[in-house]
Amino acid sequence: MPEPLGSLNAEFGWVSAEAYDFAVKYVQDFAPEPLLGSIADSEMSDVSNVGTNGPWSRQVVESAYSIANAIFIVATGQYLRSLSFLLCQDDMALFGFQTVTRSLVETAARAWWILENDISPRERVIRARTERLDSLVERDKFLRAGDSTLPLVSDSQIEFRAKTALLGVSETQDRKGNFLRFEGIIRPSNTTAVTRFLTARGELDAEKWYRYYSGIAHSAIFASTSNLEAVMDEATGYYRYIPRLQAAEVFDAARISTGSFFAVVAQNSMLFGHDQEPLVREGERLDRVLLNLVTDS
Repeated sequence: MPEPLGSLNAEFGWVSAEAYDFAVKYVQDFAPEPLLGSIADSEMSDVSNVGTNGPWSRQVVESAYSIANAIFIVATGQYLRSLSFLLCQDDMALFGFQTVTRSLVETAARAWWILENDISPRERVIRARTERLDSLVERDKFLRAGDSTLPLVSDSQIEFRAKTALLGVSETQDRKGNFLRFEGIIRPSNTTAVTRFLTARGELDAEKWYRYYSGIAHSAIFASTSNLEAVMDEATGYYRYIPRLQAAEVFDAARISTGSFFAVVAQNSMLFGHDQEPLVREGERLDRVLLNLVTDS
């Protein structure tokens, strides 16, 4: 398959932009509250989980959904916007679109983990709080990089874990008293989370795809040998490197990115009791557009 022209990359980018605009409008068209009788509404109304102050309030479960839809899904959409801007250039830079696509799918996989079907409201809350604690840990690493005297475990982490304990959620610690997990629920690695997410969406060789994109993000040599080719310049007698990126790879990134964004928006909508059919139809239409673009090239 020939290398893609800038105009073809831009077409892929416009499809990504269309996906983002449609999904954002779709979300804006319905209220942020779940419909009466929906899965999310039922979970928020569940009083079977009890903490120190009695049954959980509606806000406890609501906050778990909020982490998924107001943080992870919004972030996934922003990555999709970034991808569309990267692709809509005549001289598209290598490596950039793969790196953004990797981050996009990782973020979508985190949303999917929280919004997964067939888990209890309790587990949904614990998964969301596990993600929140991981964010605090990462923030503290950042702060310690500028001030090595700061403690390994900040007051924010301790306070958050104390508030979680008040919900009646136990935690597992190692022999030194270091936190390990809430009630045996382990936060999956990015590789595991992405593989599960893409496999659930019907993608083949999901782990292999993710490891390829991770290699490009983490290794300049791997990225260069995967996307550049050494060619002898007869005029100078020296080798020079030229892009050997195929249209199929850009198509794959655009397809998986738009599909991932639509998937988590649809999953959240299903749990909230909203009609997903418009989203499904638009996703299928854009997928056909992408396929026709790469086939015609």
